[in-house]
Amino acid sequence: MRCVRMLLGFMVLLAFVVLSMAVSLSAQTASTSTVTGTVSDKTGSTVPNAKVDLEDVGTKALLSATTGSDGSYIFPSVRPGNYNVIVSGKGFRQTVVSGVKVEIGKSALVNAVLEVGGMTEVVEVNAGTGVELQTLDASVGDVLDS
Repeated sequence: MRCVRMLLGFMVLLAFVVLSMAVSLSAQTASTSTVTGTVSDKTGSTVPNAKVDLEDVGTKALLSATTGSDGSYIFPSVRPGNYNVIVSGKGFRQTVVSGVKVEIGKSALVNAVLEVGGMTEVVEVNAGTGVELQTLDASVGDVLDS
């Protein structure tokens, strides 16, 4: 009987530890988002090995990524804020997509189209400030300021 009580107590403690770890992990992911997209040229062909920088407008901090063979890139765990996406590729003009707003739990899709030209030329695109349809995932949510 005593052995059964000890086993039951151990199982309850183990369940508590596992549940508290799950809550801790979900709380960590709730404060960030992802920025993802595809880089292509004017003809619609994807551009592999393009350099993509994510610049925080407020702090000027940079995150860098390289597009894969399918022209896609991803920045996981991005803090909320306003960003510029700077894209460059060999033989293409640099493209800057400004006004990218990252919100908690909402993935930001930023596709870029590169134009053929020298590296010293820059094409700037504004992402806009309007409400955009969330097409990357089925989550619904918003941040309320108090």
